[in-house]
Amino acid sequence: RVRQPATERSEDGMRQRRTFEEARGSEGYEIITRCGLQAFPELTAKQRARVADQEREREREAAQFEVVAGEKARTLTRKAL
Repeated sequence: RVRQPATERSEDGMRQRRTFEEARGSEGYEIITRCGLQAFPELTAKQRARVADQEREREREAAQFEVVAGEKARTLTRKAL
């Protein structure tokens, strides 16, 4: 049976690497864990800009949600009165 390679994403979600978890119990896996996985490479300028754009979009969406939630709460309060 062939196993799919196990992977993990970097904190920013921009990069992915193999963890080799699917090989657990093998001699190769022992060597990999002894040596450790390579660190994720630094983000390029373009990737950093994309991460910043995504963060601004999340902040904008959160602010918009707060406005809508506040309007909904005021509407329900008025209906209750």
